[in-house]
Amino acid sequence: MRRSALSTTPNLDLPLILPGQAQKHITHNEALAALDILLQLVVLDRRLTAPPAQTPAEGARYIVATGATGLWVGKDLTLASFVGGNWTFTSARAGWMAYCLAERTLLVFSGTDWQAAVAAPAPSTSASQFGVNTTADSANRFAVKADAVLFANDDVTPGTGDMRLKLNRAAPGNASSLVLQTGWSGRVEFGQIGDDRVRLKVSANGNTWSEAFTIEPSNGAIGFGTSWPQARVDLVRNAGPLPAPVTGALLRLLAADSVETRLALDAYGAPATTNYRRANGTARTPDALGNGDWIGGGAAWGYGATGFSTAPRAGLRFVTTERWTDAAQGVSIALFTTATGSLNTVERLRLTAGGNLGVGTVSPGDRVSIADENAAPFRITEANATDGAMVRLARSRGTLAAPTAVAAGDRLGGINVYGHDGAQFTPIKAEVSVFAEEAFTSTAQGASLRFSTTPLGATTALERLRLAPDGSLVHRGNAQTIVDANSHLRLRPYALSALPPASPAGQLIYVSNGPNGKGLAVSNGTAWRWADGSLVVAA
Repeated sequence: MRRSALSTTPNLDLPLILPGQAQKHITHNEALAALDILLQLVVLDRRLTAPPAQTPAEGARYIVATGATGLWVGKDLTLASFVGGNWTFTSARAGWMAYCLAERTLLVFSGTDWQAAVAAPAPSTSASQFGVNTTADSANRFAVKADAVLFANDDVTPGTGDMRLKLNRAAPGNASSLVLQTGWSGRVEFGQIGDDRVRLKVSANGNTWSEAFTIEPSNGAIGFGTSWPQARVDLVRNAGPLPAPVTGALLRLLAADSVETRLALDAYGAPATTNYRRANGTARTPDALGNGDWIGGGAAWGYGATGFSTAPRAGLRFVTTERWTDAAQGVSIALFTTATGSLNTVERLRLTAGGNLGVGTVSPGDRVSIADENAAPFRITEANATDGAMVRLARSRGTLAAPTAVAAGDRLGGINVYGHDGAQFTPIKAEVSVFAEEAFTSTAQGASLRFSTTPLGATTALERLRLAPDGSLVHRGNAQTIVDANSHLRLRPYALSALPPASPAGQLIYVSNGPNGKGLAVSNGTAWRWADGSLVVAA
């Protein structure tokens, strides 16, 4: 029986015309078709496991990849040829060769697989130089001219899935680096250059190089402008080894010697801000802040005779005033300084969560509280041609956002003086105050000035003197006018039957019902006498 070259029989010979065979042309044509497939064998691809989606051209040939499906199922590694609108398959023998257009590679069949006809050198052999699209030389033993070079993980053997490029040097004093060039002149170098630190160097001309950053291998610190980074990130314009940073520092900025170190935040169309965030717990499981926790701030350190201070000497802190919830998040602001000749940092100013300002006290009970032991706690200095130093007090009813007029009797402002009794500061002991004497309008704003003191052996301050709206001076809680609006002196009147004691001497009174009418009386310490020296007696 004749054997067809287009059948799937393994290890196939070309068909022969047998003696006396009928229809010899069929066998002859089959032999020509097989020769057309196998001679000068070229395949389009060897990676497909199924026929291409689009109908191929007549005579198109493929090597079927392992794991074939569809019309190619079971035809792994055979030659698939598209002839007369159908797929025919030919099993290859060991040693058959085919050129793969997709890979531009000459393949050879080993009997079990298709492999590149030109194999890489065996592990036991080596090539002293290798050039791809160029000639290698003694300095560059491996040279490639190409638009791109690809190094991919081994998915054929297969490998681990990793891909590492290893550069091995002889010793730390040598270099293992990647150099980027322009016109054969270096512009960027990255790697280990002369020691174990990792460096990135740049150049504008290939001759003068600047170190962009360095990574310290002992701690992973990154230095910009320094070869000796110690903080997690050192941003430096200063040569040579640097002092150790503050413990735990993540970022340190350092200018050149005698040059200010500045941090500039620029913004356009939005604010430039510095933000602080803190939580208790951990980054993975944060917890609410507690009362008295320091959220953030700033601190100032300085250099003494032999080293930097061991703690900050001035600072700003944002401190919580309660345990935080989603609805309660009170915060105060505190400022600290260190006194001259001291190492003790002390809080000097506190702005409470309620808006009270304390100078020298951490718990101001009033809107502004000032506490000091050695100096006058408050002074205002004014320097101009028209005004002196002033303290202005203003009062309204209503609210700050919607003020309304004050009413008669409202205290407009004043100065209150307290004293400590050994246990606490007591209520007002003396006072100078201004009171509205009528309901204020735009045309009526009468006010008085009142002075109060506390008697000996008492604890309650009493009004002693009042400067009334008309200018009169009134004594003892508005009981007696002693200077009237006309600037006339007025004495307290007494009836003869109710004269006060004549002691001490020198008292002046007005007697309202003497025998000869009313008149001025003066005491001599024992009795009252009229202005002419006669004794004041009842008629």
